[in-house]
Amino acid sequence: MRGLKGWPTYLFLALIVLIAAFCGNQFNMSISQDIYTNAAYTIGFVLGFFSLSIIFFACYFAQKILFSDAESGFGQIVFATPIHKKAYLAGNFTAHFLLSLMCFVLVCLGFGIGLNLRTGVDMQPVFSWGYYLYPLFVFGVFNSLFVCSLLFTLSYLSKSKLTVLLGAIALYIAYMLLLLFSSSPFMSGSMPQSIGMQKISSLLDPFGISAYFYEAQARSVDAKNLALQPFSGFLLINRLLYLGLAVGCCLIGYDRFSFASASIRRKVKQPLTQAAPERQSMPYKKIAAVFHWEARVQATLSFVKIDLSYLSRGIACYGISMCLLFAIGMEMYAEIEKGIRIPQKYASSGLLSAAIIENFQLLGMLIILYLTNDLYWRSWVSGFSRLEMTTYYNRNKSLGHGLSLIVVILFFTVLLVLEAIVFQFAYGYLQFDWAAYAGVLSFTSLSLILFALIILFINSTTANRFTALGISLLVFLFLGTFFVKKILPNPLFHFFLPYEEGYSDFSGYSAYLTAYLLRTVFGLSLIGLCYALASLGFRNRRLIKISAASACLLASVLLAWMYSKEQHFQSKKAGYLAAATYEKLYRSYDQMVLPKIVRLTTEVSLYPSQQHYRIQGSYLLKNEGQGPMDTVLINFHPTLKLLQSALIMGGDTIQVNTANPLVLLPKSLSPGDTMLFNFDLSYNWYGVNAHDPFNVIMNGGSFMRISRYYPQLGYQQDAELTDPNLRKEYGLGVGRKENPLVGPEVQKNDFIDLEMKVSTQADQAVVASADLVKDWREKGRHFYQFSAQQIPFRFALSSASYQIKTCYHRGIAISVYYHPKHSENVEHLLKNAKLSLDYCIDQFGPYPFRSLVLAEIAGYTKGFAGTAYPAAVFMPENMVFHANLHADKHQDVINEIAGHEVSHLWWGNSQIDPDDRQGKLMLTESLAMYTEMMLYKKMYGQSGLQRQLELHAQIYASAKGLQVPEPLYMVSAGNTHTAYSKGALVFVKIADLLGEVELNRALKAFLIANKYPKKPTSLDLIEEIRSVCKNEGQFRKIENLLKEAESL
Repeated sequence: MRGLKGWPTYLFLALIVLIAAFCGNQFNMSISQDIYTNAAYTIGFVLGFFSLSIIFFACYFAQKILFSDAESGFGQIVFATPIHKKAYLAGNFTAHFLLSLMCFVLVCLGFGIGLNLRTGVDMQPVFSWGYYLYPLFVFGVFNSLFVCSLLFTLSYLSKSKLTVLLGAIALYIAYMLLLLFSSSPFMSGSMPQSIGMQKISSLLDPFGISAYFYEAQARSVDAKNLALQPFSGFLLINRLLYLGLAVGCCLIGYDRFSFASASIRRKVKQPLTQAAPERQSMPYKKIAAVFHWEARVQATLSFVKIDLSYLSRGIACYGISMCLLFAIGMEMYAEIEKGIRIPQKYASSGLLSAAIIENFQLLGMLIILYLTNDLYWRSWVSGFSRLEMTTYYNRNKSLGHGLSLIVVILFFTVLLVLEAIVFQFAYGYLQFDWAAYAGVLSFTSLSLILFALIILFINSTTANRFTALGISLLVFLFLGTFFVKKILPNPLFHFFLPYEEGYSDFSGYSAYLTAYLLRTVFGLSLIGLCYALASLGFRNRRLIKISAASACLLASVLLAWMYSKEQHFQSKKAGYLAAATYEKLYRSYDQMVLPKIVRLTTEVSLYPSQQHYRIQGSYLLKNEGQGPMDTVLINFHPTLKLLQSALIMGGDTIQVNTANPLVLLPKSLSPGDTMLFNFDLSYNWYGVNAHDPFNVIMNGGSFMRISRYYPQLGYQQDAELTDPNLRKEYGLGVGRKENPLVGPEVQKNDFIDLEMKVSTQADQAVVASADLVKDWREKGRHFYQFSAQQIPFRFALSSASYQIKTCYHRGIAISVYYHPKHSENVEHLLKNAKLSLDYCIDQFGPYPFRSLVLAEIAGYTKGFAGTAYPAAVFMPENMVFHANLHADKHQDVINEIAGHEVSHLWWGNSQIDPDDRQGKLMLTESLAMYTEMMLYKKMYGQSGLQRQLELHAQIYASAKGLQVPEPLYMVSAGNTHTAYSKGALVFVKIADLLGEVELNRALKAFLIANKYPKKPTSLDLIEEIRSVCKNEGQFRKIENLLKEAESL
């Protein structure tokens, strides 16, 4: 316990409480709208995650307690006393364990304080000490015992602090890898693992969190909110297993411990058998000292040589290299092998480089933090610094350390890139993209170099090694992790955070690279300013130092101005305020009677290389109501710039602007009358802002759900804030609820005719959600004319340097637009598109368009595996389009995506347009899932269908415990696992009860009876199914499947 008293320790403990309280009060811990933030389940797994901090605490106290006697030589004094090693080791271990556990108790205390200071609808009015004591026991006590016993054993086996540090890092890596194969709600939702893999993960997870998630899957929402997780099953087995391992580690450490450390054994002196040699005088001469730049360079390089020699001869470099290769290698493997839902991805350079960039940054900063502290204070620990400080070029030592750290960072970068190349060879994907690998240097290495410089600065300006280490850890915590986003939301200050947007074979790193480099230079200027100001304490060359400080300050200010103004940073808070203001001003116009958009004539000019597009358009507006209209509310999307807009009514022109979107017409628009609305809009995207996944305009590959960004008429409910806490913060009251299922029948004539002209760069092709009329080239640009009649106001387009493959089937032109390097699945996609069209046309009715385009889009578009629009289906490159189907024949996602998305041209908005109320997703997603299942059966038989049903049963079982169960016919908009997985299971069961032919007959009748402009509901479909049932008993079984929440 020596060396642990004093204000640094008390400050450290206070910071633990404050940081934990900040986390509890500020962080978004919600995993479902039905599970409270202060639910027993939520507190349990959050504190389980926080128990990872025990690694840090135990590692820190191991340095202070387990090595203190050996370093001071006090162990030899203890050896000379009657104290038995059993009592000595028991005391050391108990102190180590209790101090580590005490820190976690402070974490729980701070978290509980912060959490209970929160207010909002996500907090239940229930408090129980058990919610905090349970994870403190299950995670805190057990994990402290295991971590401390492991580090205790490593410390006495190796007698090396570095080995202890590497062991701590290995523990963290092991947990993160096992979490990939757990039933964690953060990981298994998109990439579910098999039940067997989840069980293995539950047993092997050293922290027990995977077992906690696994055992909690089947529990209801009410149980998760109010009751503690039973300490049984795999959770109990896991805890007992690691308790046994902790005892085993302690016994090994006890057995191998010896006071007579090998590091302090002295060699036995040999007796002198020879006479001392006769002393001889040596000639010498005076040499004049020369101080110039060459000598300074040589002195600096000598420091570099000493550092690198020290690192290469010790186990540090080798141990860290092995840990890095293992950790990042497993992340690469996890990116390639995606579990039971998504097939193996091709081991492309972009995929692997993105894995390095996303995961190397955090580990790299921890490594640099340790190495910097070790290199800088090595000579102080050994006592050599007193001699070293007498040399003229001693001040070059820090420069030498900085250069050494740069070499180390580049070494680790190259090592990981070589590992990625090995992965490419191992998986047989030999298309190397060196621009992708260069991004590792730009996004990660440069950031780590900045971090090394600031940590070196802290060490060089601090008088104590451990004080420097503590300050360095705080800098890492508050500037190198997610804390910085809370403290400094402007991304200009996020130069230590990893780049997380990925890589696209279409667009590379796009404008993100420029913005990130600008941010890095800003960080360099700030660090340079710190060094320049610190150097002013030395009297020599003050003018040069003042000039350097002024230059760094000026550069910082200039770069901040460029980043914030020229790059047009948009803060989230500004968006929240705009949404709240809009609702307060215009919600009263929610029921305003509006003219109908009869026809849209538009021209879209795309400039992908400039991240810019322009929209010019004209609405033909018609009053189809029963009375006159004298006011129109016209909304413009806040991210687009309005160049001009005007309403033309007879001979009158009314200018419209964003400041006053409520337009008073010069005269009333009578029923049946029309008017024009002309507009001109532009959009620019800047790399400083995270891109909108549905509005991606980038060189190489663009995708826009562009109908979202056209002017909208009437009050826009979608613009409202939905987060209950944000609504409370901005004084908006209770949010809007989904319309109830039961209500009057709705018929609404809101489809439009679309005439759209699109132009793009000469080397790119355009796909739009309409039939292509013609394309031509003019003035160095590629033009397209598209046309569609009676479609919803929902259309999209993409532009890229596509390869195109087209075939004709049943008079329909089927085309696949894809990246030239992604041709592997094109033929299979065409085959499945034909199969899907055949089934849907034969079973449900004619296809409503002349063509069908299946387009691959850049991976920067996220949020879906595929999305269907009139005459077009878009699929991101990094989800399923570019998947290695040959790796597992049972994961034919191309068949799934083709069947599902093509069927949406029947079960979507193209032929029916369900009313916006409960159960809407059953008429779109559930019916598309049913069609997908039937097409999978046609391709792979009953056994293939059974595998798919088992998969969706597992997905539904793992997700249903996170939301209050809903009957399928009343499924809400956010309940995707019910609409998709349960929907597939229910409708396949209905097909088994009725027969596939009879169910399809009911679906076809429903489609005919409920075509636009009628707005059907799920009750309409139930009535059609009832009409084909053989008897009332059969219908009751089907009704139970559709109307009971727990029907499966």
